[in-house]
Amino acid sequence: MAEIKTIFRRIEVQRLLSAMRDGIMKSIEPTFSYEDGARYQACEEIMGIPAEAIEATLKELSEVGILVPEIRQSILVCPQCKIHQLMVQPSCPVCASPDINRGPIVEHLACGHIDFEEKFKSDEEFVCPTCGKTLRTIGVDYRRPGTLYKCRNCDEIFPNPKKRYICSNGHSGDENELVLRNISAYKPNPAKHTLIERETIELGSILETLTAKGW
Repeated sequence: MAEIKTIFRRIEVQRLLSAMRDGIMKSIEPTFSYEDGARYQACEEIMGIPAEAIEATLKELSEVGILVPEIRQSILVCPQCKIHQLMVQPSCPVCASPDINRGPIVEHLACGHIDFEEKFKSDEEFVCPTCGKTLRTIGVDYRRPGTLYKCRNCDEIFPNPKKRYICSNGHSGDENELVLRNISAYKPNPAKHTLIERETIELGSILETLTAKGW
């Protein structure tokens, strides 16, 4: 309980819980944008602390049972700087060449030739570029495996390229190295309602007075 008492003494926590107690903020919802990532903008206005410190404070309050988290979104971030702005660089999983293309694929069932659909088109018909046979009926003469990738360097056809992720700070890594970050919304724990009311009543007005005096 001593840890909770210590947290309640912080002015930013007092401001937040007082707002939730008074119904000004019934829940804390994150906002998302490519520029800023996840933010708790309503908290920024009420708590008066830097945006990067707010999430840590909310997690701290949830760890001691004051707030109840509920995951709203999960994002992958750079393992080194935790930034969310990532550029994807695909390449061939066989030869690692970046010279790849993507499109709808056709497979000629009789001879086994596989290539992009555009390679089979001849006027109004489908014609196999390898054996020259006309493909008339899907499921009998040919099939469509879907939209796949093809390497121009080694001719390998594959469903998923090898991916390298580069963040806006220049760090790079593969998908397995990225960090999964869960973004939560928060609500006050009903079981802590009495505690929140008591502690904010006891400390809130005192802290606001001291702050106004510059202490």
